Parts: sequence; structure tokens; C-alpha cells
Amino acid sequence: MNESKLNQFKELYEQYKLSPFYKERVEQFAIVPVLKEIIRETLTNNPLTNSHLTGLIQMLKFNCSTDSFNQYLEQNIPNKARAAELSEQMKQINQKGYTNAGKAAINNLSEAQLNEVKTFLQNAFSISTVDEAVTLCAEIDAKDIPEVKKGIYSPWLYYINPQYFQLSITLMINLRNGLVYREIIHPASKILMN
Repeated sequence: MNESKLNQFKELYEQYKLSPFYKERVEQFAIVPVLKEIIRETLTNNPLTNSHLTGLIQMLKFNCSTDSFNQYLEQNIPNKARAAELSEQMKQINQKGYTNAGKAAINNLSEAQLNEVKTFLQNAFSISTVDEAVTLCAEIDAKDIPEVKKGIYSPWLYYINPQYFQLSITLMINLRNGLVYREIIHPASKILMN
């Protein structure tokens, strides 16, 4: 990218940081450590089941009700005291997940496939470079596990390790009735493509 485009992109980003949408996202980020712990606790289940992955989808989505959140939290975290602690933390933060659910449930994964997903998510906690993150995602994609595709695992990875994993952009475009696309992504892409 040439220096002129880089400067335009930086200017656009500085404008974005003044927007109400950016302020909302900064406030919403407070959920990330709590959701990371929910995923970590879920992965302690042995065996990990389709229902546990469904619970993650449901709990971490943007429009999850408090009742539904607590129902899946109790399902995924057998330690009632820990589940209550995480529920209280989410209540105090008063924010929801970043994305809507790409699908409602995970069904019919075999035990071997569930173990692959479990290992994949556990490994995401220890990623420390972008190259490692790319490799981890390429490896799970190559396994072609039904139902667990980028749109499903992208939010999980983001909550686990936001420094190295980003939300899939296709999940973000529908936010705010296209506000992000119209005001940020589209102008940025024009700068980068010219």
C-alpha cells in the first residue's frame, strides 16, 4: 500500500473512532474476558457434545435473552457456583455478543469430530502469532467438519484470543443496517483498491 492510501486509511479510522458505533464497541468489549471463560469452562466437559456447541452458539449471540443465556450456561458449565459467577458478571456488564447466530444448533457431529473441535478451540487459547492463527484455522477448515465453519467458529476464536482472531467480516456487515459497511468498510475498500 502506498503512503497516500495508508494516510487516507488512517484518517478514515480516526473518523470512525469518533463515531457512536465505535464507542458502543469499546463498551461491548467488556464481555470478551467473560465469554472467554465460558468457552474455557465449556471445554472442560468430557465428552464435549453437540449440545455444548449449541450452547456456545446460543449464549454468545447478540440477541440472546437472559433466560436463554442462563439455561445454556447451566448446561455447559456443570459447576453451579462458577456458572452463577459468570452469569453475574454478564449481568453487571449488561452487553451481548457481537454477532447473530449463523445457525441455531450443532447436530450430528461424531465423537471424533467433536474432539477435533475441542482440540481446535483449546489450541486457540495458546496462539501467540498471526501465522499460528492462520495455520490453526486452515487446519480445521481442511478437516471439513460439517456445521463448524468460519461463520460459526469465528466469534468463538475472537472471544478466546481477540489479538489474533477477528470476527468474520461477513458477520459484521449486517450490523446497524449497513452502517459499518456504508461508513467504514466501503470507503476503506475504495482507498485500498485504487
